[in-house]
Amino acid sequence: MSQLHCISGCDNASRSADVVFIHGLGGDAFGTWRSGGDDGNSWPHWLGEEFPQVGVWSLGYAASLTTLNRFLGWFSERWRDAGHAMALPDRALQVLDLLVQRGLRERPLLFICHSLGGLLAKQILRRSMDSSDPRQRQVSLNTRAVLFLATPHAGAELATRANRFSAVFGTTVSIEDLRAHDAHLAELYDWYRTHAPNLDIQTETYFETRSVNGFLIVNRTSAHPGVGARRARGGGRD
Repeated sequence: MSQLHCISGCDNASRSADVVFIHGLGGDAFGTWRSGGDDGNSWPHWLGEEFPQVGVWSLGYAASLTTLNRFLGWFSERWRDAGHAMALPDRALQVLDLLVQRGLRERPLLFICHSLGGLLAKQILRRSMDSSDPRQRQVSLNTRAVLFLATPHAGAELATRANRFSAVFGTTVSIEDLRAHDAHLAELYDWYRTHAPNLDIQTETYFETRSVNGFLIVNRTSAHPGVGARRARGGGRD
């Protein structure tokens, strides 16, 4: 199950906006954003300290790379999501329901997303727009900005390679969702590129320029959603 963790200001009924952090593949609601081992030493907490009038939340959901580590859940509640994942459209609907239940539709909403989290945010917005439930539609109508951090909008070649050996690595459905040139991702890319400007959503994109062991996980082209500013990590921009 997905969980929305309150970081700061969430109980303030008069708060001016809500910010939701969404981690990516293999991440979690706290470890993805923190520096060191202290959960309080993290980007969501720093943002809450800087803007006390804003509600800051961090979404946690199962997004494992492989099913091989499911046994970790036997030993600790902390690892309950290990080895599990859910298809992107299904996860988006679940999270959309959660946002509505927690009242994150009543004021300006901003998403900060890493990797797979960016694709999930786009799918949430699409589900919201397509919904016949006015409460769900409010989520997209009140979304003001999305920040994408190394999100593979056109898929990632690494995921494609891993999926070819799924029998060996036990890859999850999240890896399948990230395959390069996947038709579903292409459709989602076109949807966001067309609808984000109509919804007046400000879009910012950051991407990596340094490779990991000679391999760039999310390349410059895949990292851009087709709309909004694009910035290289370290300050470069075009």
